[in-house]
Amino acid sequence: MTELFVIAQVFGVLGMISNIASMHFQTRKNILIALLFVNLFSALNFLCLGHLASCLIDLFGNVMILINNQYEKRDMDVPRLMVMAYIAIDVVLGVLTGNELVDLIVVAASVMYCLTIIMKSEQKIRTSWLIVLIMYLVYDVLVGAYVFALSCILSCISTMIAIIRNSKRTN
Repeated sequence: MTELFVIAQVFGVLGMISNIASMHFQTRKNILIALLFVNLFSALNFLCLGHLASCLIDLFGNVMILINNQYEKRDMDVPRLMVMAYIAIDVVLGVLTGNELVDLIVVAASVMYCLTIIMKSEQKIRTSWLIVLIMYLVYDVLVGAYVFALSCILSCISTMIAIIRNSKRTN
């Protein structure tokens, strides 16, 4: 194993911890703050593994969260044109930086992520995030991001628990 591979797995562990905790927060704001850390650790993980497309898309995910936060502070919805621009940028980043067919999975997951972070309902965020996690699980296994693959499995379980637990609270 190379040093970068080991470093990537360390970032994977940090991402795993953030990912597992993220969907258990009660407010949309706290969920999105946790996702900032998930994206950062994920980007560093993929950078160390040499997958630039995934790295840039994860970093752009943080840009989207920060921009969306500015709209939320003003009590405004994110304009549809902005969401379409997010999706277009994600697709372009994936196409320009992806060097393997498998990188298209990240593009699809990223499009779903764009839709996830604009959702208002915490339960819808959790459900949509579950779909994103499943897409990333497939990608992680294929590119050797094994700790993040484990993270996706554990995060899927954790997210399902959060969905069930929080649906009981609202009923």
